[in-house]
Amino acid sequence: LLHSFFFCVCSMLFQGVVMFASLGMCYNTLRKATSESIFDRAYRMNHNQEQNRCDWFTVTTSAGCATTAWITKFSRTTRGLASVGFAGFGLGIFLHVLTKPIFAPKKK
Repeated sequence: LLHSFFFCVCSMLFQGVVMFASLGMCYNTLRKATSESIFDRAYRMNHNQEQNRCDWFTVTTSAGCATTAWITKFSRTTRGLASVGFAGFGLGIFLHVLTKPIFAPKKK
């Protein structure tokens, strides 16, 4: 059981990486990005506190949703767990936006 759960999680992560990498490649091709502009964008995204917070929310909620679906026997197929995990991405973004004013840094 643990082997199939690990396979489902790896499959979900692989699908997400392939999807976002292909979208990023298409976006950069359409706007004729240079290597310097891609590096600059990657640097800004890596050091942006809000982006890191959103990433943390989406990863934890998708993993939590997939784990909950596995434990409750809601879905034990790869496709089912991937679907629930991707729904967790949306939930993570929603929670990030919903709780943003609470955790926003105070302006001086």
